[in-house]
Amino acid sequence: MMADSGKEVLDRDSKIADFCAYLDILRRHRQDFAVSDVSFVAIPDKSGDDYNRAYQRGADIQLKAIRDDSQKLSDGATAGQAQLDLIRQTDKLQDVWDNSEAANAAWDDYQHNSSRLERDLGTLRESSAAVKGVADNIEQALTLKQQQTTSVVKSLIEGTLRNSPGDFENRLVTGAASIWARNQGGGIGGLGTNQHLYAHHGAPGDNWNWNDVKADLQNSVADAFAAACKQLDAINVATDKHLQENYAKLLEALNIPQGPAGTGSGVAQQGESGDLTPDQLITIMNSQGHGLSKEKAAEYAPLLAAAMKERGISTPSQKAAFLAQLAAETGGLTNWSEDTPASGYNVGRGPIQLTGEGNYEAAGKALGIDLLNNPGLASDPKYAFRIAAWFVTSDQTGNAMGKLGDGGWGSVPFLGTYVTGSNGEQFAQYGSGTGFEGMSRVINGGMAGWRARGEFYETARQVFGAPPLGPYPQHPEESHSG
Repeated sequence: MMADSGKEVLDRDSKIADFCAYLDILRRHRQDFAVSDVSFVAIPDKSGDDYNRAYQRGADIQLKAIRDDSQKLSDGATAGQAQLDLIRQTDKLQDVWDNSEAANAAWDDYQHNSSRLERDLGTLRESSAAVKGVADNIEQALTLKQQQTTSVVKSLIEGTLRNSPGDFENRLVTGAASIWARNQGGGIGGLGTNQHLYAHHGAPGDNWNWNDVKADLQNSVADAFAAACKQLDAINVATDKHLQENYAKLLEALNIPQGPAGTGSGVAQQGESGDLTPDQLITIMNSQGHGLSKEKAAEYAPLLAAAMKERGISTPSQKAAFLAQLAAETGGLTNWSEDTPASGYNVGRGPIQLTGEGNYEAAGKALGIDLLNNPGLASDPKYAFRIAAWFVTSDQTGNAMGKLGDGGWGSVPFLGTYVTGSNGEQFAQYGSGTGFEGMSRVINGGMAGWRARGEFYETARQVFGAPPLGPYPQHPEESHSG
């Protein structure tokens, strides 16, 4: 049975509320393990509410309304065909038609208009089918999202944790106490000292050695949640991409110009951020445990989208590479100054840490900003992201990026080869000359944080639907570069 709304689909046997409840319990107690060597760093800094909102994207889509529109288009085509059939009764008049110039001209107009109406009716039928197809595709995508999410949550809660919410909280409390006390265990009979019952699967619990408790909490709790969060993030990203694609199909079917995304339809709202939403930005920037806030994401997303558009950073791989580099340089856009005092050109400013009078002059000239007299503008987000996009699409170092490194990760190009005076056209033209490594070397001066850069890229490329690059390479310089 077809659903009337996205909410109806997502609410079917939904388990997201259960996941959110368990996640929030874990978040409340993770500080209890601050010095226990139980690592929660792989779990994104997101609340249960964050995951619920991500899951509910698409809930407000009115599937019945879309299908009703399809039916109206179909009904219009049917009515139009009936009118056309009546009009074509005029064909019989040709038998009594005189051969005057005016009559022949009228006959030609009639035939032309009749043919055009027939074509338009065909287009109307195609649009009706396309609109219905959008509704069907969206329902299928949301159904898959619900099924996959439910499977992940059930596997975590029923397969791995095997605790009720209350028992799970008690498990964390007793586990932390056991670790802090360096519990010696001693078995159920209690043969050791410093014994603290560990409520592994409900009260009263058993005496476990504290090292065993720590291992259990790491493997069956922290790592299990990290894996579940990663899976849920991937599911949400894939669904969002599918909704965006169908939003574009809907606009095309209705012959609506595709202006800024998020206007004219409830299929896949993107606010005013163009090709980058605040949620997408948070997914990328916080994928390694950083804490970019929703407020900052809402501020930065449209500025980044505009900067990428200005400099021709347009393909999924290009966007992913650019944002991955900024994420690695700034701790997910949380560790860069936005108000550095104007104290000369040796102060690194902005997400790309622009440094040196020559770079300030070149960037200012290219972007129409007086950075020489106002270097502090490089820290203002309104200009900082434009500068960063300029940096990676221009050869500000005097060396072509294509001459650096060995072609990068898998010899796959990301933002191209950069030569002196490159612009948007050259950016596309030289897209096969270098790779992620060359880009990293110019930005960083070495290979510091190589693995983090690659992991940020892996998240970003999933967000934008860029192709995978294969096994991630361990770079030999990484251990020497920080």
